[in-house]
Amino acid sequence: MPALSDIALLAAFGLSLVFVVDYGVGSPWYKDPLGWVIFLYGVSTSLVLGLIAYAIVFEQKVDEPLRLLAAVFISGSLLAKTIILHHERKLGRRERYARK
Repeated sequence: MPALSDIALLAAFGLSLVFVVDYGVGSPWYKDPLGWVIFLYGVSTSLVLGLIAYAIVFEQKVDEPLRLLAAVFISGSLLAKTIILHHERKLGRRERYARK
């Protein structure tokens, strides 16, 4: 019988896939820079959870190209989040100064 943590990990992986599909199909995320960031986060989360689930649950080592792909997606999503965060903060400052 699989451990409860393995079941929870597979459930989290499934939920992350549902999020990516629902967000990817159900909204025009590609029209907004923040939408790209959210979508990249969803994809990278699914990749990382999938790799962990595969390695732990099936006791298999994940091939290097897949680990590299997950690392690139995570790095890209973190970089995109940092850029959009600074951009949104800058816009917020401009908006506050314009109201004064």
